[in-house]
Amino acid sequence: MILVRQIDSFLNRITTYRLMIYGLMAIIFSGLVMSLAGQAGFSAGQLGVSVLLITAVCITTNHILSRGLGVTANYESTIITSL
Repeated sequence: MILVRQIDSFLNRITTYRLMIYGLMAIIFSGLVMSLAGQAGFSAGQLGVSVLLITAVCITTNHILSRGLGVTANYESTIITSL
């Protein structure tokens, strides 16, 4: 019962966007660990460059489109899309 309350307390303090970002980062981290162990078909460097490049493109595109359309940018959603 105490564990359930602790989990509920944690989840009540975090947004759904943040929780999704943390989950996707955990998946990327596990891919990094697998690549370092030689269990993936890509290197850790390739994974890192891919994540950084895709994230930069998504953030830049979101910024340009939000300014062009006159709407507020939601960067957490952009990070989720890129991950």
